[in-house]
Amino acid sequence: VLAAVLAAVYRNFKWQPEFIASLPLAGVDGTLEKRLQGDDTSRCLRAKTGRLKKVAALSGYLCTRDKRIWAFSMLMNDFPASIEQVQRLQDEICKLMINFSAE
Repeated sequence: VLAAVLAAVYRNFKWQPEFIASLPLAGVDGTLEKRLQGDDTSRCLRAKTGRLKKVAALSGYLCTRDKRIWAFSMLMNDFPASIEQVQRLQDEICKLMINFSAE
């Protein structure tokens, strides 16, 4: 449901520019400054993070290798790993999506 809301915001000319600009850019600023750094996937993702005890969320937009914009949302909870391990897993999933090409 959250990804559907993000997709609807992306399609709305009134909200899209300011909303997307308000999201941190991976490898550059905010809560994503140290994530997806140093490779061709940095700067390809804008998202909001969320953390609580045994909860890690990442929701936003990414650009795939074939220049398609995807809305996505990952909500992970009650995991046996550390929050850092879960965030690394989220980053790896994002890299897979960013490197996807339908062509």
